[in-house]
Amino acid sequence: MAEQQTVSVIIPCADQGQYLASAVASLARQTRPVDEIIVVHPADDGATAAIARQLADTHQRLKIVSVRERRPSAARNAGLLAARGDVIGFLDADDIWVQTKLATQLAKLAVLPEAAAVGGLLLRCSDIDSETLLPIAIQGEAFVAETLGALLCRRAVFDQIGLLDAELHYGEDIEFYMRMRDFGITFLAVCEVVLYYRQHPASMMHAATPRKQSDLRLAVLKSIRRRRRLGLAPAKDLVFGDSIERE
Repeated sequence: MAEQQTVSVIIPCADQGQYLASAVASLARQTRPVDEIIVVHPADDGATAAIARQLADTHQRLKIVSVRERRPSAARNAGLLAARGDVIGFLDADDIWVQTKLATQLAKLAVLPEAAAVGGLLLRCSDIDSETLLPIAIQGEAFVAETLGALLCRRAVFDQIGLLDAELHYGEDIEFYMRMRDFGITFLAVCEVVLYYRQHPASMMHAATPRKQSDLRLAVLKSIRRRRRLGLAPAKDLVFGDSIERE
């Protein structure tokens, strides 16, 4: 069943074009090939657009989408609307998929219900070697995080609970994980590193801003209101406290 699924991966990229080639390379070298890569960039980011066009000349499965808004949620939603795959993955331009990520997570999806998602462990690092695509200066232990780059899910999940929350500039990934939990989407996090997460000063999440904090509070508030509306008890964990696969 896993091999019958077509996979689309969405890469939002705003002013991070210098990392884009490595991100695409990490998808191209997957042990199970990616069927479609969609790079989404802001219309006013000509530098990223030029790099994406160069990559598209080499990678025939790469498509380019331009959006007016700079919010990651808007870029990811535009990618979702353009995607044709049965299974959807995400990758920020400055991060890297581990080579076995897709094969490992597809194998888990194959034994889960129709509306299901699979996550995994994230490893933070200061940089990534552009040749080997391996992390440099690893920061701490691997852990499960509510980031879309570690997620792989069937399109049926979006059909059931909707796209990413376009109201949020920050934290749309956390909000989506909470929404999956609140609507009872089956979720499993494999106990393997699937994503190298690059932390650097130019990262959108690096700076502490009032908007970031307010958006994260809004995401939690939306979940609280949703659970009340659905007649659910208050959540014991922020997202998925007991969903990690144990070896």
